[in-house]
Amino acid sequence: MPKNTKPFSLPRQKRALLALEWAGRQHTLLLTNELLRELCGPVFRRVREVIGQAMKNRERGGKISEVVLVGGSAQMEVFASFLEELFGRRPAVMEWASARGSRAGRRTCRSW
Repeated sequence: MPKNTKPFSLPRQKRALLALEWAGRQHTLLLTNELLRELCGPVFRRVREVIGQAMKNRERGGKISEVVLVGGSAQMEVFASFLEELFGRRPAVMEWASARGSRAGRRTCRSW
């Protein structure tokens, strides 16, 4: 990460001003959750397709009891909102994952 640069997290902020110098010119971008959602549109469409296919291919019937986010996606409010729209409930967020599955790490789970 360049000197004097801090990571930002849109879940904690409504917007972030990104600035960079390229080829001797200063460039800025005001990044909002709305713009981020638009930029992530192709990824979200693919996620929707993959989840839809997984639901069709599942062996057991029934409903999904919980959606759990782990890793970088867990820090993106825009992704959590997308999944909430898709599943009708807010996903849980894991601070860490266990090799034995998400149930093993349940005690560190928090909601948005």
